[in-house]
Amino acid sequence: MTDAARGLARGLTNYGDADFSLYLRRSFATSMGYSREMLARPVVGIAQSASGFNNCHRHFPELIDAVKRGVVAAGGLPLDFPTISLGEVFLSPTSMMFRNLMAIDVEEMIRAQPMDAVVLVGGCDKTVPAQLMGAASADVPAVQVLAGPMMPMAYHGERLGACTDCRRFWAKYRAGGVTAAFGFPSIAYTEGCCAGGGTEINSGLYRRPPAEVLDRWRTRHHVADLRTDQIYAICDDVERELSVQPVPGAQTAASEALRRGAATLGWQHDEIPRWMGAADLFCLATRSEGWANVLLEALACGRPVVSTRVGGNSEIVTGEHLGLLAPYGDGPALERTLLEALGRRWDPETLAAHARRHSWDATAAQVLEELTRLAPGSAVGDDVEAARTAAGGRS
Repeated sequence: MTDAARGLARGLTNYGDADFSLYLRRSFATSMGYSREMLARPVVGIAQSASGFNNCHRHFPELIDAVKRGVVAAGGLPLDFPTISLGEVFLSPTSMMFRNLMAIDVEEMIRAQPMDAVVLVGGCDKTVPAQLMGAASADVPAVQVLAGPMMPMAYHGERLGACTDCRRFWAKYRAGGVTAAFGFPSIAYTEGCCAGGGTEINSGLYRRPPAEVLDRWRTRHHVADLRTDQIYAICDDVERELSVQPVPGAQTAASEALRRGAATLGWQHDEIPRWMGAADLFCLATRSEGWANVLLEALACGRPVVSTRVGGNSEIVTGEHLGLLAPYGDGPALERTLLEALGRRWDPETLAAHARRHSWDATAAQVLEELTRLAPGSAVGDDVEAARTAAGGRS
């Protein structure tokens, strides 16, 4: 980087005298053991979300130390800073309520503190989006480092993982299939995110940065060696080695590794359409939902759905030609709704067509449109337009 206002000289505290502010900042930083040479380097902030109320992130001290070694080796000065930590099972009523608050926290701490770039260290499907949204709004070059998944362990001859098996065991317990005499099987053995989750994995999906965004970062932040061809060479390696193929066709190495792992564990996801197809309807009697993908899976299989009117369910079941919704907490009403649905004639093609309109591409395009509407002409809006152009009009 070549700009004089870099590193600790960025965003000086307002004491009415810029030179005094910089002197005071360097003096305080020196008390932490940094040499003048170190303090002259570009600063790379490390946003970390460890907490005693977050078992998923308990390995972050070692992970952050590794990030710091990499920053020092590249000629930077690594400075970590805490943000809100969203420990899924420790938050009431739900961690989703605090995701946007965390995004604001991340954004403002990046803006307020002197850093030329930031490394976001987090995991799970609320923390990662919050960190990425905050960094995007702050418009500072950012790299995401994921927490990684929990390790599965064996219990009475079964291989268990969070949260693949937590609901299964609880259902067995409620039905009498698991008793206190059998013991209380643990499904969280190690640090990391839920190993069998869907959104936890999706939150870490790789995205190639648009060339326009890299160009703007290079100009705005004076990063002379942020070359698009070098970044895209890394992207090529990532896409070749790590990307998962979500649609039919030739499978990537990562997809094949997941398939082998699922086969070893006895998971047979391709049987779900057969199970759905054998049913007359799909019922999700739930207390709390965000966007229940399982409803779309049932519709895609040509099966009507019955669920409770909570969360985003009404945004999926937009009419009675797709399914029926009952009020939450009213058992008799749910029973009547199920009987009504079973007595109706449904058009499988209409149901499947509705599900197809909610593909990943279509949903991402809607999100892009909404971001553009909310932030026209802003840095976020620029990123949205660049992403749309790079994708040829799609997400």
